[in-house]
Order: sequence, then structure tokens, then C-alpha cells
Amino acid sequence: MPKFLCLHILLTAAVAAFSSPLPDTLSAYATDNPENAVAVMTPEDRIKTYERLARESDGADAERYIDMMMKAAKESGSHEKETDAMYLMTLFRYVEGSLNEFLDCAETLKPDLLEAMDDRYVFIEMFVIKRLLSEGRNETASREAREFLRLAGRNGKPYWEGYAYYGIGLTYMAGGYLDKSEEAMKRGYSILSRQDKAGYAEKIRVAFDIIDLLIEKEDWRGALDYGAMIEALFPSGRNDGEVSLMKMYLYSSMAICHISMGDESKALECLNAASSCLDPEGSLDNQQFNKASAMYFRHLGDYEKALQYARECVKAYSAESLVTYYNDALELESEILADSGDFRGAYENLLRLQHSRDSLASEQLAIQLSEFYTLYEVDRLEARRQRQKIVIVMTGSLCLLLLITIAVFIVYSHRLNRKNISLYNSIQDNLKKEQEQSRIRQFVPIENIPAEKKLYYRLCRLMEDEEPFKNPDLKRLILAQRLGTNEKYLAEAVKEGAGMTVSGFIAEYRLNHSVALLSERKDISLEEVAEMSGFGAYSSFFRAFTKKFGMTPQEYKKYLK
Repeated sequence: MPKFLCLHILLTAAVAAFSSPLPDTLSAYATDNPENAVAVMTPEDRIKTYERLARESDGADAERYIDMMMKAAKESGSHEKETDAMYLMTLFRYVEGSLNEFLDCAETLKPDLLEAMDDRYVFIEMFVIKRLLSEGRNETASREAREFLRLAGRNGKPYWEGYAYYGIGLTYMAGGYLDKSEEAMKRGYSILSRQDKAGYAEKIRVAFDIIDLLIEKEDWRGALDYGAMIEALFPSGRNDGEVSLMKMYLYSSMAICHISMGDESKALECLNAASSCLDPEGSLDNQQFNKASAMYFRHLGDYEKALQYARECVKAYSAESLVTYYNDALELESEILADSGDFRGAYENLLRLQHSRDSLASEQLAIQLSEFYTLYEVDRLEARRQRQKIVIVMTGSLCLLLLITIAVFIVYSHRLNRKNISLYNSIQDNLKKEQEQSRIRQFVPIENIPAEKKLYYRLCRLMEDEEPFKNPDLKRLILAQRLGTNEKYLAEAVKEGAGMTVSGFIAEYRLNHSVALLSERKDISLEEVAEMSGFGAYSSFFRAFTKKFGMTPQEYKKYLK
């Protein structure tokens, strides 16, 4: 679909999305004397007046009224009205401004529309996509369309989703991926056709692009099917300028399909219908009719009329510097010249066509290289930003982990300290009890001890008086021999008196002795304590001490200090 007709339809829908009527009592006066009328208006009426004047003006006047509308909106303190003014400025920049000016306005406006879930966001996105495509920035347009689709899906907006698929289809079409373009655009049209908020003009615009795509693929029947669907969308009884333009384009496109299928009568019928809808001012919109007419008369063999219509297309597109359309029209003229036998003219046209295409290809290549470099830089900066974000997150996480570790360590140390103090006190109490029992045994005559406990008491007196446990090689047999008994009686006596084995009994005396050594001699080393207490190795002493007292020898020694 030609850019000019598409732009007309899209702008009509975009402006209609927020148009408000001019105050009736001030309408005529404000239009003739806007500056004088401002003084007697309320802030809201002033904004509406500037809005209406901007929409009815063009060029510098339109820009000036939009600036005045924006200033009035800021003075009123209405963020909503500021958004309206920026929206109108974005539409103006799309038509009159450079690509960068338009994109700056669009990027400023989109966050406000998105936050409010305003459907005008759709039109801004579509303008961005179409403007990027018209500038040859296909990859950027593709990224924009796909991001728009993700946004629509994330927010559950089928109306937006339909336009997003339409935009993706346009990017595929610009890249020459016609099958993918057809799939995406048909999907978008299917979604939009079910949306009440999508007006007939919006649906027709999408359908026009599908028809153009199908014609390019030479799917004449498919294009005619969509043409029939469009006919059903036209409002009955309405035939104003906008509807006439759309009908002219539709019937001209359908005529092209019928000509290509060899159906001259239906092609003529469509051309007659299109001719009744032509723009009397001879605008660019009429060129689809001229193209169809050139193809029709070429098919009939009336090359003179065919050339007349084809050259009208070439002239119109050349005057507006619409290179792509100019090349198509020039190619059609060359084919007609060749069919008519004017091979010299056809050859000269082909040379012009080749030069134009080469120039266009060079320009597009330069644009694409510039675009890819820009995208590379953007992606590189984004990657750097992501790395910095990851570093910040990781650093924060590590700091948080360190703080948690320190907090856990402090809590654990505090609890361990309380536990060790309790264990230290328990060790001291047990040591005192053992010493007290030893003193008692010293004063109790052996003959007063019951016969069944005499052997155990004799053993205790032996361990306390002679300290045989200091010998690392002390065993049950040695103790039995020292007491003049056998190992069995000795083991039974220890079991009965202390409730443990002989080995455990010996270890108990060694541990109590080690505690006494640590308490009495603060400067003694743990290795010396282990050796002097009868442990063969420090590791044996460490395991036995920790198992019995619940704390290490080092921790116990620390609390002694």
C-alpha cells in the first residue's frame, strides 16, 4: 500500500483517538483571532483551542500552535493535557520532522502512554516501525515490532497484539520474507477483525497491505478474497474523501488481479468503479489507478494508452522522489515499450532503471551498515550495562552474605562462649567432687569397707597414691598384678564401683590429672600435659578430652586465663 494513502488513513485514526471539539462559543472567534481569544478562555478551553488550531494547520503554524498548547497544558498543571500535546507533536514530527526528531518525541511520549495503558501507544509504535522502514532501518524496525509484541502479550492487550503482528509482517515484507510476512499480517488482521475498538479504516489499512503482499506473490485469488472482505467493511451511504480514496485503491488493486488472471470484463468493471472515486486534484493516491489502467490497456494491446498511464505514474513518483514506486513504474513503462516494438526506448528506460536501482541499493547498503554499527554499539553498551549490573548485584550479594556470615559468627561465638563457660564450670565442679571423694577415701579404714567394694577402693587408693596411670603402657593386667588379683575380678570391681571399663577408668584418671595440670600450671603446653597425664600421643589426649568435657583443651585453657 503506498506510503501516502497509508499515512492518510493512519493519521486519521491517530488524530481521532484523542480529538476534542473546540468550545462552541469561541470556535469562530478563536480560529480568526487565536491570540486575542486566549485572554477570555478558561485554561481547559485554551488548550482545546490550540489543539484544534494545530490540527487544522500545517507546517510552521501547526508547530507553533502545538507549542502553545503544550505551554498552556504545563501552566494548567494537567499531566494528561501535556501528554495530549506531546502526542500531537509526535504526529507532527512524523510528517514534518527528521527521523531523530520524531524518535526523540516518540521515546519521550511512550512511557506516559504505557503507564496509562493508553491505546494511542499503538499508533506511536506503528509510526515508529513505519518510519524506520521508510528510512531503510529494517533491523531496528524488526526489534521494535518484536518488543511491541512482547509488551502486548505481557499486558494482555489483544488490540495491541494485532498491531504488533501487523508491524512484524511489515518488517518481514521489507526484508523480502514474503511467506513469513503473509503469516504475520494475516494473524494480525485476524486479531484486529475481532476487536470492536479497531475501526473499519484500521482494518482496511491492514488488509490493503495484505493485498499488496499477495499481489507481489502473484496470489491473485487470495488478493481478491481480501478485496471482497474490504468491500464489506465500507460504511454504507458514506462516500467522503477518505472512503473514496480507499475504494479507488481497492478497485484498482482488484483490477490488477483480474488483468493478471486474464479476466478483462471484471478488470474493466473494477477500473470503472475506481475511476468514479479518483481524487479530482490528481494526487499521488490516483497512481494505483494509473498503474492498473496501464496494465489493462497493455493487456488489450493499446500501447499508446498504456504508455500514457504508465508515464503519468513515472512523472508523479519522480516529482515526489519516491524511488521504489518510481522504479516499479519505470519497469512497467519499459515492458510496454518493448511490447510495442520500441526497443530503443525500452533499452534507454532500462538503463535509467538500472542506474536508479544501483543508487537505491548503494544508499540502502550505506543505511544498513550504519544501522548495524549503531545496533552493535547499542548492544555493546547494553552488554556492558548488564555486566555492571551483574557485578553490582554480585558485590551486593557477597556483601550481604559477608554480613550474614559475620552475624552468624557473632551469634555462634556468643552461644559457644556461653556453652564453654557452662562446660568449664561443670569441669571445675566435677574436679572438686573427685578431689573430695579422694580425701574421703584417704580417711576411711580399709577394714570398714564392705568386702565386695574393697578391691575397687584399693584400686582407687593405688591410682591416687602411686599414679600408675601416668604410664602410657598401663593396662588391666598390670593393675591386676599390682593388686594381687586377676583381670576378671578387677573388671567386675571397676564395673560395680565406677560403672565403666578398666580402660575408661584409667582414662578418667588421666583426664582429671590433665585438668589439674592445666589449672595449676598456666604456662605448660598441651603436648606436655598429654605426656605427663599418660596419653601416648596428643591426638589421643585431644579426642578423649573433647569427648568427655564437650570442649577442646585449647578452649579450656583459654578460660583458665
